[in-house]
Amino acid sequence: MKKTITLFFLLLVSVNNVNAQCTTGYNGSNTIFTEAVRTGQTFQVTCTGLLSTIVFNPTNPNVDDLRGQNVFVGVRLRDNAGAIIATATINGASNTDQWFNGATITADFTTANLTLAANTTYRWEVFETTDNIPLYLFGRNNSNPYALGNYFQNDSSFPGVDAEDWTVNVQANLSSELFEKENISVYPNPSNSIFNIENDNITKIEVYDLVGKLILKQENEFGVSSFDLNQYPTGIYFAKILNKNNQSNTIKLIKN
Repeated sequence: MKKTITLFFLLLVSVNNVNAQCTTGYNGSNTIFTEAVRTGQTFQVTCTGLLSTIVFNPTNPNVDDLRGQNVFVGVRLRDNAGAIIATATINGASNTDQWFNGATITADFTTANLTLAANTTYRWEVFETTDNIPLYLFGRNNSNPYALGNYFQNDSSFPGVDAEDWTVNVQANLSSELFEKENISVYPNPSNSIFNIENDNITKIEVYDLVGKLILKQENEFGVSSFDLNQYPTGIYFAKILNKNNQSNTIKLIKN
């Protein structure tokens, strides 16, 4: 017998074809040295929604290479008052030593289920988790290229200075206008390949990965829409569902 998980959602009106993802960040090429036990950056996002990931792409040739050094870093989020409000996982672990020039480090916050408010200041922080060793993990720019925040070294703020090579990804609420309740069935969820989404009014499904990349788009003419994520890695995905009136909602999918 197939197991059906029925989820009840408030269907949201997609007013201006709003994207399912909003991002903020700064990628630069400055090589000013910055070293700290805890490196941070304040930021704001322009939408209200669930924090999905913070991605770091160190490109400074002088950053520390942590591989094989028995030195690990973690990533967490603080509010504007400095309180820790969420801690990320990195490849399923609480920290990583895979930090080096040219790496991509994805800090996953999906299990925190944390909603960021638009135009509100938060601070991400990369911290050494082993022996309080100062590390050179980021280049920084002293010309204030990112106007919505500034660089932190440990607990000290540096106005007009910004850390480089980071992106915050938020799964945006598609609209602030509530429409009506509809019964949407998703099964199985989690799944290792096939997902079924059932509702008589579904006309289109778009599936996005954690960094907001559209990986699948499917038209639907029947009550049940099935799609296969077998070729994609294990993790969290988001299905944006549109109905006959071009109203939309977003559902989290878990692929085993």
